[in-house]
Amino acid sequence: MVLNNAQLVILAIASALLLGSCAHRYRLQGEGPTAVLVPPVRPAAARGTVAALRIKLNNARSSAVGHCDINDSDLISIRWRGKAADVQLKPEQYFAAPGNERAEETAPRVYLDAQQHLEKFQEALINREAAGCLDNGQRIKQSITERFPFPVALSFYIRFGDYATSGFIDLTSDFHLKVTSPTYSSVDRKSISGRQITYYEITPGPKGGPVRISPAQASSAPPLVFPESFKLYRLVFRALQSSGSRLATVLSADDGPSLQIATHQLQTLPGNSCMSVFAPGVICFTPDPDIAINPEFAIRVNAKQIYVPPGVTVANVIPLGRGPTVPRNLRVRRIFRGRLIPVQFDPASGDIQKLVLMPGDEISDTQGA
Repeated sequence: MVLNNAQLVILAIASALLLGSCAHRYRLQGEGPTAVLVPPVRPAAARGTVAALRIKLNNARSSAVGHCDINDSDLISIRWRGKAADVQLKPEQYFAAPGNERAEETAPRVYLDAQQHLEKFQEALINREAAGCLDNGQRIKQSITERFPFPVALSFYIRFGDYATSGFIDLTSDFHLKVTSPTYSSVDRKSISGRQITYYEITPGPKGGPVRISPAQASSAPPLVFPESFKLYRLVFRALQSSGSRLATVLSADDGPSLQIATHQLQTLPGNSCMSVFAPGVICFTPDPDIAINPEFAIRVNAKQIYVPPGVTVANVIPLGRGPTVPRNLRVRRIFRGRLIPVQFDPASGDIQKLVLMPGDEISDTQGA
């Protein structure tokens, strides 16, 4: 049997899981021009195929109700057994088949074919949650990203959406919002005299209740007032051709399917504005173009908490250009089942520079401290 490149990558991942996985660390493994983050506890091989991996999530919902299996995606599927979720992953769907690579691609295809599979899975998960099949789809997505091997750019997309490519991100309590707005002259109220930054906290409601987005500090005239009493909020971005910047639109709803419909309407219907959104139970508003909304999440660098935007990598926050290899005193830790554990990597490969950061990551570099 002749193995193609994608199959070889799958076998390499499987070998790493069998030979090198350790319950106390993640492991970063280079795969050509990309890298795969191998979980601390290896998933099992699914029966009947060497190309699929599976995990079991116990007590993934509070009650066993109805037919709630997910088979909408060729990448990830879920079969429910009572309150436990049997999740299966086909890693071959990460990569383009040999000969199908596009001329402009310099890495295995991550956001082209894989994005379509993930969109189907995420939409199915939202629909099952709205139907009462599960309590917390976000918690399931976090477990999936912690326990399956994924290319370094995919984990963030699975949990929160793709800030860079698909143009939206779901707002959870992992984030805060950095809102930059103009200030005006006391003499001429139409004349912009400067800019101010206001931070907004995202506070989840008890037991899945309404989420609150409000200024971190009391303000008599905050630049934005977010709709209250909604369970879900999403930022949808679109490019402004005149300036090259991006304009953020806020969608809020109480259920995932309505939010999905509104997002599709906003992104595809003529007008590309809130006038295009007519999904029931959805509020859509677009701030003035002079107001910028940017989601950020907290990490720790050299024992100090900082906030970074989605898509940031280790190389963006730690200056690594001090020599031909990554300094050996660089340490990275990531959350696994609620606690921080190390990420093992080969300093000589430089793969750690590609790691896309997640909320709660910790990085230390005593040489740069």
